[in-house]
Amino acid sequence: MADRAKRLGIGERDAALLVSYMGAIGIVGRILPGIVIVAIPKLTALMWNNVCLLGAGVSLIAMSQCHTTSTILLAVTGISLTAVGFHSLAPVIICDLVGLRKLNNGIGFICLTRGVAAIVGPTIAGLLYDITGNYDATYYMGGASYLTSLLFHSMLLLQKCRN
Repeated sequence: MADRAKRLGIGERDAALLVSYMGAIGIVGRILPGIVIVAIPKLTALMWNNVCLLGAGVSLIAMSQCHTTSTILLAVTGISLTAVGFHSLAPVIICDLVGLRKLNNGIGFICLTRGVAAIVGPTIAGLLYDITGNYDATYYMGGASYLTSLLFHSMLLLQKCRN
């Protein structure tokens, strides 16, 4: 993000501050799911998770269209508030889906898949940057990944609603 901002003509200091801003807003994004779920009784962790996935996907795709400091800050706020939300909710959702007895297995599986994504994602993003010469494709890929995840989580939600 900082490198893209510098390429857009944003000063090095402001570009570096974007990363700090993202981290600070991410703290709020980690606390927000608990507050929202408590405030809205019918809202389940899985429903809020889906809202977060939608917000993160749309914000990442929108980031590719941001070319000024203010629009980048807006997209970063969207990403920061939503992308960390589903990380905070994962243990609750896993416990709801597989039960307390299999919670360790569920958390282990999530750690495995996130680890693979942490290795493969940046590699593919770097390859896309090398091929295209800009970061837009990486934001499209990231947004599409979140939206694909939303599709699968929505199937879980539909199944839970049927039961």
